[in-house]
Amino acid sequence: MPLQKKVVRLTLLLTFGISMLFVSCIEEPVDSLIDAPQSEIISENLTQQEFELNLVKLSLLFGEVFKDPIAQEELFSFSRLDQNSGSIEINLKSLFEQEMNPGSRKKSEIVNAFQKYKDPNARIDSDLKIDELISFIIDNAISILAPYLGEDFSGSELKELTVSWWTEEFEEEHMAKDEDWAGQTKGIRIPFTNGRADFKTASEVLSDGFFLVGDDWAQSNPTIVLGSFPVKETNSKAKMDSNSSRISGAPVALCDATNKSTQSIVVRMPAFRLEDNIAPWPKDNYIYLWVGFAGGVTFGPNGLPTLTPNINLVMSGQSGKITRKEARIQRWKTVQSAFIISNWNPEADNMYLVWGYEKRNSTIDYTGALKATKDGVSAENSFKIAERDEIRLISALSFDKCFTIRNNVSGIDQGWGFYSGTTLPRYPFGEIRAYFTLETL
Repeated sequence: MPLQKKVVRLTLLLTFGISMLFVSCIEEPVDSLIDAPQSEIISENLTQQEFELNLVKLSLLFGEVFKDPIAQEELFSFSRLDQNSGSIEINLKSLFEQEMNPGSRKKSEIVNAFQKYKDPNARIDSDLKIDELISFIIDNAISILAPYLGEDFSGSELKELTVSWWTEEFEEEHMAKDEDWAGQTKGIRIPFTNGRADFKTASEVLSDGFFLVGDDWAQSNPTIVLGSFPVKETNSKAKMDSNSSRISGAPVALCDATNKSTQSIVVRMPAFRLEDNIAPWPKDNYIYLWVGFAGGVTFGPNGLPTLTPNINLVMSGQSGKITRKEARIQRWKTVQSAFIISNWNPEADNMYLVWGYEKRNSTIDYTGALKATKDGVSAENSFKIAERDEIRLISALSFDKCFTIRNNVSGIDQGWGFYSGTTLPRYPFGEIRAYFTLETL
């Protein structure tokens, strides 16, 4: 029986991961649970069982494809694409439609090795229909994720490959039981041997031949995961105007005796990091950051901060992507945005930061931009949401201006140390760590 249409909601849940008190740094609440307008998502005309069976067939076949050294070399090459940040992410739909390696603009060796199994003399299970599997890839926008493979392993040394598959239903089933579930996927080990005597069919694998795979396994064993994941924008639409990054001015002075600042200040956040993965395996972590002035932050009917000239979405999509490897080793991520506040003038309210992340599959699209000049600030705003599942807010914090200036200018540790090699204090936002730089307009 075909799957029924799914109705899912964009749901917002605020989780405060820190319990800290600053004299002038106050944590402020956001509604803990807000329902967004509903949108319908129509599944392919396949039962869940049929979809997963095809996905397993595809996974098993890719286990054979990547025995080919040339296809394997192309697999590892995806980790070197800028947008992948060392992780391997392949949009198979695009790869098979264009049949081109996006890194070299040459014929894809992965596609070539895959299509070789159309040959009736190829030693492959008769149940694997290559043209049907290619159609399945394209119709269902199948991708490959390999969070640790590119950085932790060398293709020439592989003795086997774990092939695993992700389904939304399996994730939803476990999320319903435990909202903090770290994520697992079903998988099978494919030895890189010449013989095929131990080859299992997809039905046999689903019957009793798989085991569960997660971060710990994938970091110690070469692993790829296939599934229908949302495709992210290569360049975030929330990125600031690059011309704004050329602003420079006199050093920032401490506040005066009346606890007032007399300068207009540009605030930058050069880098941030995650303490650990917050998205479930095998997906990367996509972080959102809204910044504005405390008195001007408002929340729309969907529960997210509204883009206005006083608040801006600084990070989303690729600009806020932290790979699972980066989170695992707490690697600092350089921020693409030129600044997070363009003109913190003496009369402005406290700096207000709202952090969020994608917990489940999201296809949420935001646009917005602020430009800073010597003459002031101009805004270009638009707002669009394609709802699917949820974005969760991590924290919302208000930073007093003089408090922030004092810490930076005087190099005062707030208890979480300084950014490497500097006297710029780090601040915690749940599982996020960040630091700021200040300069005058």
